[in-house]
Amino acid sequence: MGRTSTGWQARVLRGWCAALLTMVVSAACAAQGVPGRSMTSTRYMLTADELTRASHANVYDAIDNLRPNWLRPCCVDSFTNPSRVQAYVDDVRISGVEELRTIAVQDVQYVRWFNGVEASSRWGLDHGAGAVYVALR
Repeated sequence: MGRTSTGWQARVLRGWCAALLTMVVSAACAAQGVPGRSMTSTRYMLTADELTRASHANVYDAIDNLRPNWLRPCCVDSFTNPSRVQAYVDDVRISGVEELRTIAVQDVQYVRWFNGVEASSRWGLDHGAGAVYVALR
């Protein structure tokens, strides 16, 4: 004799499926590989030298010019509450990537991109769209 799922069990199952789908979609959208420890610019990192050479006044404009995909979610993970790219300055979460406009390029040591899987494992599940990490001098 089988049991049918009650309403709350079905909601829990849908929640788990949605979380799993978010992780799979984020992994599929994320670029492969992780940057090394060297301070060279890669597709995941911008150094102070590259930021300075770009001759932009603020970090947002430099990223928008050099790595524009860092500022935009790669895919839709939810139609009702889509993830947005998070931003951190020296391990402190800021209100969003728009706030990077207030940081002068000269004050930055490096900027690092974390894809959705990396960001979620480091800072929590609401980072499916990835995160931009800014290290100040």
